Amino acid sequence: MDSEQHAAFDSVKNGSNIFLSGSAGTGKSFTLRKVVGYAVENNIHFGVTATTGLASILIGGKTIHSFLGIGLAKKSANELVRFARKSPKLIRRLKELQLLLIDEVSMMNAELLDKISEFLSIIRGNTKSFGGVQIVLCGDLCQLPPVEGKYCYEAKCWKEANIKTIVLTKCHRQAEDVEFVNILQELRFGLCTKDVLKRLKRCKNTTFEDGIIPTILYSKNVDVDAINEAEYQKLIEAGVQQMKYTSTYSNVPGTKEWSTKLRIPDYVDLCIGAQVIVTMNTVVDVDVRIPNGARGVVKEFTPLGPLIRFRYGKEHVVQSVTIGNEDDDPEMFVRFLPVKLAYAITIHKSQGMTIDAVVIDLGDSIFQDGQAYTALSRAKNLSSVKIINVRASSFRAHPGVVEFYKYAC
Repeated sequence: MDSEQHAAFDSVKNGSNIFLSGSAGTGKSFTLRKVVGYAVENNIHFGVTATTGLASILIGGKTIHSFLGIGLAKKSANELVRFARKSPKLIRRLKELQLLLIDEVSMMNAELLDKISEFLSIIRGNTKSFGGVQIVLCGDLCQLPPVEGKYCYEAKCWKEANIKTIVLTKCHRQAEDVEFVNILQELRFGLCTKDVLKRLKRCKNTTFEDGIIPTILYSKNVDVDAINEAEYQKLIEAGVQQMKYTSTYSNVPGTKEWSTKLRIPDYVDLCIGAQVIVTMNTVVDVDVRIPNGARGVVKEFTPLGPLIRFRYGKEHVVQSVTIGNEDDDPEMFVRFLPVKLAYAITIHKSQGMTIDAVVIDLGDSIFQDGQAYTALSRAKNLSSVKIINVRASSFRAHPGVVEFYKYAC
């Protein structure tokens, strides 16, 4: 850990409620893993959660809704408590809870955070914010905002819980590309100078090798689905070999509903030559680990799984993985192939990923605060991104977020 990460880690050890923030690649998730390790070593009852299914898988946790047993959280805190009390096991776990981590909080609105605080207070019979549970929030408010409502830092419980903001500034993801680091730091707050714009326009000429077609990031699902289906059908029509990888579920009631919340597909259709992306960190053997976001081409099908050729010529067989739901039932699990077609994905679903070959349109298609910054920061460096269109006005940050970071640090 660097000095900033150590400071955040020490704050958690000292019992503080914190909001761990920073630009893309500063090691927020890495620091969270250190906190989890500390909790395990010290027998602290903790929960690792995130606001979306994909994000929760990336950090090895659950969605905050699933962990708390609050469904879509549309009802009042009191009604959610009445529902939760139908599960004695859930109530016992929440009463024993000492530390709650929530990742990707930029997409969580203030209403939900206040509701979670009230919900835990009622469950635990403790009038303190979050029922006295220590809170570690994590995310970058300059990325994608809540779908509706106010930002989480505007929640009533934020001040009541005395949540301390700690911003990481040392970028590790793009450490080999100092120029890219500096560009991201400027764009994060909606500042796009003429020099930065000029440099980004040069990325229109980026080329990719190793036979890998880069992933295109779109702002809308309809565009993503159309591209993936069209490119896949081209290969099928050419007569290439196909393979269907079907997910398997435990017989425990509720397994399918739980996996659906995590957005785990019932099956994955692949064919030889298909461009794919690995959707979660995967261990191949003791010395080889394929990171979430790794791009590749399906070369052949083996008894263990598809053989994928990744960038820089490395080939690995990616096998299905099993994740469980030990909090609800130790017998509950789903086994699936962590691979999906990657001709295109939405910017929203890319949040949390590092994609090593990506094409983005930062022109008229951008319609949301933080959207252009989120898309660009998925790249590893400037040589791994092709920008087909870019406008300075696409990079914008919510004025309230800019003000928050100005005074919160």
